[in-house]
Parts: sequence; C-alpha cells; structure tokens
Amino acid sequence: MTKINTRMVQKSAAPFFPGFRIIAALLFAAGILAAPAAAQETTGAYFIRESETGEQTIVQRLRWPDDENAARYEVVVERERSGAFAEIHRESTDRSYVDISLGPGRYRYQVRVFNLLNQFEYATNWASFSIILALRPEIAAHTPDALYIHDGDGWEFKLTGANFIEAGEAYLVPLEEDSAQPIAAKTYLPEGDKASLSFNPAELRPGAYRILVRNPGGLEASAGPVDVDLFSSSYDLHLSAGYAPLLPLYGYLFDALDKKFAPLGMDIRGAFIFLKRPWGFLGAEANISLNYLSGSGVGSGGADFSAFITGAEAGLLYRKTLPLRGFAFNARLRGGINAAPLRLVFDYQNYTSEPLTSWVPLASLGLSLEWRFLPFLYAELGADYAHLFSPDAPQPGFLRPFINVGWRYGLSKRKKEP
Repeated sequence: MTKINTRMVQKSAAPFFPGFRIIAALLFAAGILAAPAAAQETTGAYFIRESETGEQTIVQRLRWPDDENAARYEVVVERERSGAFAEIHRESTDRSYVDISLGPGRYRYQVRVFNLLNQFEYATNWASFSIILALRPEIAAHTPDALYIHDGDGWEFKLTGANFIEAGEAYLVPLEEDSAQPIAAKTYLPEGDKASLSFNPAELRPGAYRILVRNPGGLEASAGPVDVDLFSSSYDLHLSAGYAPLLPLYGYLFDALDKKFAPLGMDIRGAFIFLKRPWGFLGAEANISLNYLSGSGVGSGGADFSAFITGAEAGLLYRKTLPLRGFAFNARLRGGINAAPLRLVFDYQNYTSEPLTSWVPLASLGLSLEWRFLPFLYAELGADYAHLFSPDAPQPGFLRPFINVGWRYGLSKRKKEP
C-alpha cells in the first residue's frame, strides 16, 4: 500500500530518501496529440509517492484527452541519448493517463489508441517533455551586512553555502514595502559553494532588504536582513603622501632654468570630509609640498643657483565617487603661502651668496583620480596648478603633478538598529 503526498519536498532523483536536500522539478514542454480530425493538447503533472517504509519517489503523470471509443491505450516513452531517441518504457492502460518515474533528461511519448474491438485505431504525434534536476540553494553566510550607495565601497555581496548554479538568479527584496519590486542583481557569479552578486547603485534605495537566490525550478533561499544606506560614515579623514615633481611654466623664478622640469619633490596632504550628499562630498584640505630646482647662466656673471620651493596651502575639496568600483574624482581649490629660499653661486671669484628667502602668497587648483585598492588604503594620481602673487614681474606659475598613497578613516559610523 502506498500513499500520495502532493507536497513538494527536498529529495534527489527517484527513488528518494529522507534527508536529501535536492528536489526534482519537472518542466513539461507542451505536446500535441493529433487525432484524424483535430489536434489535441497533452498535459503533465508530478507528485511524491511515499511507501510505508518511508521511501519517497517522484512520479510523473502523463495525461491525454479521453477517447470514448477507445478500449485501451498503449503509451510508448522514449529518452534522448546522444541526439537520438530510444524506447525505455511501454505500457497499456484503459485510463487516459499513466504514472511513471523518470530521472532527469529529455523525453517524448506517443499514445496508440485501440478501439472497442481492441484493434489499433490511430497514434498521436510525439509529445516532448524534459525533467530537470533542480537544486535548492543554501545560504550559510553573507558579507557585508550593509551596502552604502554613495561611498564608493562597492555594491557587492559575497555568499557562501551550497548549490549556487549558473542558471540561477539573485535579488534584493525590500522588507518594509510589501508591494515593492525585487531588485535584480546586475551581476550574479555562482561557483557552487560560493557566489558574488553586485547591484546598480542607481536602482538602490535606503532601507532593509533580504538577499534572495532562486534556482531553475523555482527553488530559492534567502538571507538577511541587510541594510542599504547612503553613507558608511558621517565624516572621513584622509591622510596621504607621495612623489610630486615640479613643472615650471612661467615667471622670473624659472626663467634661468636649463630644463623645464624639477624632478625632486614630495607632497603631504590631509583632508576632512564634513558634508556628504548624493551629488558629492565636501571637505577641507591642507597640504605641504617641497621641491628642489636649479639653474645656471644667470646674469652677466653666469651664476648658478639652486632653490628649495616649499609651500603650505589650505582650501576646499570636492569629491565624487564614480560608478567604477573603488574610484573617485577629486577637485580642489586652495590658497596659501610659498617660500623660496634661493642659494646663488657665482662662478667668478668663487663667491657663494647668502640664502635669499621670499614669502609669496599663492592660489592653486587641482584635479585627481583616486583608486581605493583596499578598504582603507588608496592611491591618488593628479596635478595642482599654482600661481604665485609675487611683487616682481612676471609673476611665477608652475604645475605640480603628484602620485600619493593614502589612508582613509571613517568617523561617527552609523550603528545598525537593534
């Protein structure tokens, strides 16, 4: 004696035993039965049959329209192997359906109709269907617990678990709005026991979500809750240092240079981000620079000179995260003071002058591209243009490219609600 259990359960291919974590889901392609006068559609279904010993079997039911003039039907089932179909089952019945248990694969079946005299009357067209083994995904852990839309930290979750397959789908499902549509992952990269999924920040809204992974056959798993917020912290502190040569552009200070390039230089800067909005971040920035340059053939005596150009500046910083993960654009406007201690050496008479220091106000504009390669470490490539407001004419100006490595620290991080 057996009993029919119409609930979908997690079992493997037939026969099935309790404790397995996979279920065979049937996807039937529509088949056509053709009688001499008209075509007829077939239907398919499946259910779980459980014996008294607890053994469970998935049974597929192949059904066709009943013919009142038929005494019996003969059903032939074939399975596709290497591009060709071969018969695997033949059954005679007086009902308009048969129950059969098949494993995953592609099949077709044909119904042969016998009349009341038990004579063959006609055969239907072959009806095709597929049985697909559908795995239920399992999410054991996920990271991170929150995504931040405008911080540029990336919009990606990492999952660990089981049964993440290529044909699956992944979503963020809003928890607070029942009518809200799930947000499909921009990319979903499953690798069996782990997966990564990323999202388009333009589609995200602040709120609580759950992660949903769905495999073919409709089997799914979820994890969470996870938060989507605007920013990971209220304020940011940036400190960086690096190489910054000097490119003289114009002015009396650089007229005597043999080469329009001073390769020796360094740059130290710090910034405090105090305002974060979707259109960008605003902050205050200060930097200190030091450059060495030299020249020859100055004046009628052909003097050589060397100079250490030091500068201290402060001003505003604008920062905008870019869609490319980890990248940001920076623009800065600063003012400050520049000191140029000049040391002149004249060839004749072996005379060495006393250092001459001049303090000159300056203004600068800067642009840079930032790449965060670790959560708190970044590299920045850019250039500052500076003009010195010297009383002497023509007033000097220079370009200072730089490449820095920096450290970022978030202050007043928001805590998740209990």
